[in-house]
Amino acid sequence: FLTISIFAAPLNVNAQTSLPAVDGFGFGGRISTWDNRAGITIHAAAALGLDWVGVDIDWAEIWPEPGASANINRLDEVFSNAHDLNIRCLVSIVNPPRWAMSKTGPDPNITAGFVAQLVRLYPNQVSAVELFPSANTKDGWSTTPNPQAYLEVYKKTSATLNEINPDILLIAGGLVPIAGTDNSGQVNDLEYLQKL
Repeated sequence: FLTISIFAAPLNVNAQTSLPAVDGFGFGGRISTWDNRAGITIHAAAALGLDWVGVDIDWAEIWPEPGASANINRLDEVFSNAHDLNIRCLVSIVNPPRWAMSKTGPDPNITAGFVAQLVRLYPNQVSAVELFPSANTKDGWSTTPNPQAYLEVYKKTSATLNEINPDILLIAGGLVPIAGTDNSGQVNDLEYLQKL
């Protein structure tokens, strides 16, 4: 039993080659690297004819301690298969480890460094990076949501990516629709976006 989320979105990609900056309509799906079926799932995505896949990367799971090496075995499998099957990847960074957190959220320098490592490890597979989807929630930001802190993480990561490969897209503002601000660590998405 495989789980793959499939969606279509108008993007600046060519539907046949998924190249950035070309108008078109790309079909994609989202896969999880959190289980050992990721390799099978990427083959299923290719069989469905998807142009790209979103790959969720649980940062705390693959790199829980700063002094240890990151456990990227599953990522290696996913990105190797994606490369062999000519599927482009959007990487979504979620769940930063405690050691990568500042008082206001994920540390901008550490986050940019982590993204840089991923892009250098998988230079031909990572076409886009999404920073902390649902950042207007406590679960998405891993602490109280903070648009100004998010912007600092975005700016630092953007500058780092521009030095490595300016063609990699940096995705931001993937927010959860919330009717109002409440005490559970969620911020109205429109209010958050205005502050961002």
